[in-house]
Amino acid sequence: APWVCAQKRECQGALAAASMAAKPQIQAYVMGTPPDPSKVQPYPGVSTRYLPHEALYIHTKNLRKEQRQQGETLAQRQWFKDHHRRRREEAKIEDIVKKWRSRSVPNLASPSGRLA
Repeated sequence: APWVCAQKRECQGALAAASMAAKPQIQAYVMGTPPDPSKVQPYPGVSTRYLPHEALYIHTKNLRKEQRQQGETLAQRQWFKDHHRRRREEAKIEDIVKKWRSRSVPNLASPSGRLA
């Protein structure tokens, strides 16, 4: 049963006070009803209109595209070229040093290190 005021004057005073109360001045937007949780796409940026296997394909293509774009600056390409060149040069020098050391192994048993 609805609440009924015992004295009409008190009810009218309460209603008047409620209508004079400060209204909050908060801006709010109505964005519509939230999407159905069972229909939320697990892949960000891909529409729910696609079938799951199509959405996965589109999502992986987008990820590959982003990954490619991150590593395509001229400075990065040049750095990798220089880095590979330096590594090849170091490997050549190490091979030369190893060959030289394998040819001239000193006699460690003698104190001077010479072959006697």
